[in-house]
Formats: sequence, structure tokens, C-alpha cells
Amino acid sequence: NLWMIGGSVIVSVLGVIGMMRAKSIPLIASLILVCAYIFLAHRAYYSLLFLPLLIGGMILFLKEENIPVGRYLGLMVVMFLVFVQQCIFDDSQNVAHRVLSQVPQKIGAGDILISGPFGHEWQYESRVPIRRYKPGLLPEAQSVVCLSPCAEIGVWGSIGEIRQLLHH
Repeated sequence: NLWMIGGSVIVSVLGVIGMMRAKSIPLIASLILVCAYIFLAHRAYYSLLFLPLLIGGMILFLKEENIPVGRYLGLMVVMFLVFVQQCIFDDSQNVAHRVLSQVPQKIGAGDILISGPFGHEWQYESRVPIRRYKPGLLPEAQSVVCLSPCAEIGVWGSIGEIRQLLHH
């Protein structure tokens, strides 16, 4: 999904096809390294790193002569429709939205603390400031979201129950 987001589907497909047809080892190696980095970082907003590589591949694609673009057009349309169906209309992937819709948020009552890895999507979904969980910030917080164990505080449910809630 991130590969398709990074190149808005069409540039993703044309860019990779261009890299492969031109046998551009530097671009292919860079694409593999960016894939590895994004896989290890677990952050959706890093999909932006694909864009320069995919544009480079698309330029190579457009420089090639005698490429039957019509053959790839149908594939691009199908991939775009799958992308739209799975990514845009599927809100179940947005954990931040689902969790924060269950957390009371009072403006001016304190920050929401999050224990565990989280990205910018939590800040976009919240009406109050989001901060990384630290025990010293507890007195000023209005809520704590435990994506990883919060040993210092009592949790209303086990991690398994929280994950079960997130999957529904």
C-alpha cells in the first residue's frame, strides 16, 4: 500500500516497469533500500521517500521507444481500483482513529500520552496534544493510550483485550 501511495499508483507502476526495463541497478538498489527502511521504521508517512525513485523510473519508462502503453493501461486501472477499494474506503486500518474515538478528549484538561510506537496520524486524529508516555507526565495527562505495556499505571484491560477491540 505504501508503494502505491508513494507514487499514486500510476507513477508506482510505470516507475518500477521503467526501472526493470532499463535495468537501472542504482534505482532498483535504492528502491530496495527504501523498502527495507520503511519496513523497519513502521511509519506510513515515509511512503514519500518512494516518489523520487518512482519518478526516475517513470522517466526511463517514457524514454523507451516502442512501448505499447495500451497493454499497461488496463493493468494500471485495475490496480488503481484495488488501491481505492482497500486503502481509501477501508477505515479499519486507521488504528489512531478507532482508539481516539473511544478516548474522551477535553480541550484544556491535559495531553493524551501514548506508550509505544506511534506516528503523526495520532496527532491528526486528536483534538488535544499527543505526547510520548513518560511516568513524570502522568499528573498533567487526561488520558493514556497503552500501545505497549504501561507498567506504572493500572490498565482497564489486558493488551489482548485492547488488540481485540482494535480489530473490531
